[in-house]
Order: sequence, then C-alpha cells, then structure tokens
Amino acid sequence: MPRKERPLALEPAAAQEKSAEEEERRRLLYVALTRAEDRLYVAGWLPRNMKEAPEDCWHSLVRRALLGMPGVEERPCGLGPGFDGPVLRYRSGGERREEAGPRPAPPTPVTLPAWLHRPAVVEPARRARSPSSLQEREPPARPPRSRREEHGFRRGRALHKLLELLPGLAQEEREGAAERLLRALLPELDADGRRRLYEEAERVMALPELAPLFAPGARAEQAVAGSLDGEPLVGVVDRFAVTDRTIHLADFKSHPEPPPPERLPAAYREQMRAYGRLLAALYPGRELRAAIVWTALPRVDLLHFDEA
Repeated sequence: MPRKERPLALEPAAAQEKSAEEEERRRLLYVALTRAEDRLYVAGWLPRNMKEAPEDCWHSLVRRALLGMPGVEERPCGLGPGFDGPVLRYRSGGERREEAGPRPAPPTPVTLPAWLHRPAVVEPARRARSPSSLQEREPPARPPRSRREEHGFRRGRALHKLLELLPGLAQEEREGAAERLLRALLPELDADGRRRLYEEAERVMALPELAPLFAPGARAEQAVAGSLDGEPLVGVVDRFAVTDRTIHLADFKSHPEPPPPERLPAAYREQMRAYGRLLAALYPGRELRAAIVWTALPRVDLLHFDEA
C-alpha cells in the first residue's frame, strides 16, 4: 500500500515490517561476506538516471564500513570504461599467497574466432502444426453452429474423458465414477443418456483388439512433439501403449454415423501416420499398429503404413 494512502493505524506495523526486511537483508549480506575463502569482491552499478547508490544497498553498507576501518587502501580501479572511481582494498591474514613466491607468467594471448564478433543469424520463426492439420484438403475446424452440434462436441469430449480415466479403476468402481463425471461434464444429460454413454465406453474398452491400449502402463491423452521432414509438429495422442515389439496407437472418433472403412478420410490416415512416426522415433525397432476406433458401433479400422 502506498505510504500516502496508508492509515495511521498501520504505521507501527509497516515500520516493524520494514525493520524486519532490513534485518533480513543484512543477514543475507553477512552470509555472503563470510563465505569467501581467499578474496571477496563487492561491486555495484548505477542506472543512467541515478547519480549515487542508495544508502541501504549492500555496496553502500560495505563501502561505509571500509571507510571507517584502519589499513584500507584507496587505489584507482584500472578496469577500463564503465568502472570509474577508486577502489577500496582491505587485506587481512598477512600477505597473499601468490605474493609470497614468484609471480606466474602472463597468460598466452588468445585469438578469438571471427564469428564471435558477427551478429547472430536470425532464424525464421516456425509455428508448430498439429498432425490433424497435415492434410490440406481437410476443412479447418470450426466452432459448433447449433446447440445440437455443441452437445455433440461436448459429448465427444466427455467420452474421451471416460476412456482416459475409467481404465485405471477397478471394474466395480467404474459405473459410479462415470456417473459422477458425466453429471459434472454434461449436466443436461438425463440418467438414460449417461448410462448409454458409459456403456459405449465400456464396449470400447472390452474390444480384444484394443486390450494392450487399456492395459497397465498404457498412456492416455499424451502430448507428443517432434519434427517430421523438417517441420515441427505437436499434438495429443488419444491412447498408446509400447511393448517390447509393438507400438499400439489409437484415435477415438465419436461420430454417430461413421463412414465405411473404404471411405476413411485421408486426414485421419495422415494424422495417424504422423503420430506413428513421432512415436517410432522415440521407440525404434518396433512394429506400429495404428487404429481409428469408431466408438458408436464400436468398430476398429486398422491402418497399414509403408513406414512408421
């Protein structure tokens, strides 16, 4: 609170707080001073709009203390432009060790490489893309235009959340957990609708083709990032699992009317190919098994790529 706006009743507390802060700052200074073994340098700096250092800064405190001590030398700094003013030096404990014997030879001059004096090259900024945007003919995502579309989007997100969280629970705990989650995510959904959505998730989790993806150790809603063909990519994998020989990868689609397998959108295939290549770089030497899972049926469309 600015001092001009501070009520008089708060002045004692403010003064006490300021005193405590000053005491703590001096304690830290003491700790810093007493950690030196052979030498201790105390340097300060001033911004262009300030002519002298504040009286309570560490540099001022140390300088005032040295000025009052016997045996303190005052000598020119000698460090070049920007280091104006004298230096105060105080020695304790007798002669320095290096002065007891012959001085070491001066260091050999080093020729700095020319590139050190050139400005750094400015690299063009490259925005990372999502694997779902690699197919140029795929129309861009748009916000829902009606309440029905909005409910469909929210229903799909809720289903993804069920498929993310329920596999980690015991079977007898899943239905109750799903009921609580859907009440929070889709409060407009009635009991029958919540039951159907939960059963849809259970049917997907029971598919034998997807058993590795719901086994312990599988990852859900996992962020991945990398570079493919020199292009940065970042995205989120619905679910994947890695075994000694295989990378299992799945993307869940909650469309109520899925297309037939032979008419799978090219964008979905390219998206899964990109995710597969990113994961193959992390887990090399494994076969890739990627699938699009249509949760409404449910149906698993296995994808085959020439390379991962």
